[in-house]
Amino acid sequence: MGREDRRKVDLKKRELNATVFNPKFVFLSNYEVSGKIFIMPITGKGKSNITNVNTTLDVNIKWDFVKRNGVKHMKIRSYAYKIKPSRTYIRLDNLFNGDKYLGEEMNRFLNENYKELQAAFLPVFEQVLADEDKNEMNDIFATVSYDNYKELQAAFLPVFERVLADEDKNEMNDIFATVSYDQLFLD
Repeated sequence: MGREDRRKVDLKKRELNATVFNPKFVFLSNYEVSGKIFIMPITGKGKSNITNVNTTLDVNIKWDFVKRNGVKHMKIRSYAYKIKPSRTYIRLDNLFNGDKYLGEEMNRFLNENYKELQAAFLPVFEQVLADEDKNEMNDIFATVSYDNYKELQAAFLPVFERVLADEDKNEMNDIFATVSYDQLFLD
């Protein structure tokens, strides 16, 4: 089960820092690749499974308030992730036009070299994920005013569903049920 290790909100600086531990952080997607990973050629198109084990996720969010048509809205100024898994497992289906031997050997190579892959690809993934979440949150904040707390609550929680275990989602719902919006994000 996931657990939150640390959360600090600095209302004067308008900054949130949190560290969340997740024992199993799974990314399922479609992939398409043609090129090289390190010195190894790789081609394929299909399903991918990247599973990070015992992952610590640090998140830093900074925000400002803006007025639109006389109504106060939040705006995310910066959003950053640092993902630190202890181990990464990679599975890419249909490598090398479905050649089972080459595909298995490439998957073995990827898993044997997971530390090097983490160093090469996690910073890019962190930036893409942070940019996506920042844009999604700013889209929400642009349409839902700071004062419309209940509507904001309904829109805000799904942003975090990627990284929160079920118990964390329940805890987040409990927090929103008992804490006023001003207590979370004072102006």
